[in-house]
Amino acid sequence: MKRIAFSFLIAMMFLSVALTAEAIVIVPTKEMRQKNYGPSCLHAAMITMLRWQGLNAQAKWWRHSFRGGESHQAASKKLELAKIRYKATYKSNINVLEYASDRKLGAVIDWGENGGHHAVFFCGFNGRFAAMINPNTNKLHTYDKARFVAYWKQCGGRALVTLYSRKGE
Repeated sequence: MKRIAFSFLIAMMFLSVALTAEAIVIVPTKEMRQKNYGPSCLHAAMITMLRWQGLNAQAKWWRHSFRGGESHQAASKKLELAKIRYKATYKSNINVLEYASDRKLGAVIDWGENGGHHAVFFCGFNGRFAAMINPNTNKLHTYDKARFVAYWKQCGGRALVTLYSRKGE
């Protein structure tokens, strides 16, 4: 009986590690995360993404140059003016999020009520899970991938990804 209980305990430990490992997504450190500084959630998420990709000078410039509410289209124009390469979707193209996730780039995405008038930093997918950081709280949130994608589309399905590899990868 003890042997069966011990085997069951070992099997349960292995199962929980396997399930937990599937949910692992590499995320920016707390020092890289920019907390919202006014109604500037898109700018805060953009700064987090720039820092995440090692573009610290551009992140500092962005922080000192922009504040207030911003659309993804207006932010795209700012990226073009700054000659920062990016990829975007304004029509729920999941391939943009997959691209960002596969390359560990992250993305600035729509999230929230009222047609997605809030922006967050999308960290990536891993198996059935998705992870994001809300700049209002700077906390990491994980979701079932299918529900995450459905809600992102409901919020407008917009995403911006700057195209620079993270240092050391």
